[in-house]
Amino acid sequence: MATLKINTGKITLDIERDREPTGKISFNPENTDFRAAVVALMNGVEEKEKEFTDKAKAIEASAVDEIEKAKSVITLEKEVGDYLSEEIDKVFGSGTSATAFGESCTIEAVMSFFDGITPFVRKASEKKMSKYVK
Repeated sequence: MATLKINTGKITLDIERDREPTGKISFNPENTDFRAAVVALMNGVEEKEKEFTDKAKAIEASAVDEIEKAKSVITLEKEVGDYLSEEIDKVFGSGTSATAFGESCTIEAVMSFFDGITPFVRKASEKKMSKYVK
């Protein structure tokens, strides 16, 4: 019997965190809906980063003692990490943020994640656009 082989453009990347392999993630940068979701995610992260920065400034400017400020900062950091993990898992699949970040889902780590996947998304977008722009 013959086999029909279909390549949809899905890629799999090994994830290494702090020089230790932690697993793999797979995504299809050829998929228009996926690329749109990544762009929306990146825009949402930028907006949230501004929101969290404003909250951090408000905490710093507050008149509470240093212990209360520290508690507020920790709460904010947890809020940021939870938001980022949830949003990344929505786009890349459940468990992606745990594979990529472990317990350290910070804005800096997420930006590193985006830096790693952006070339694949950009290349797929350029490939798609080249069909229409000649």
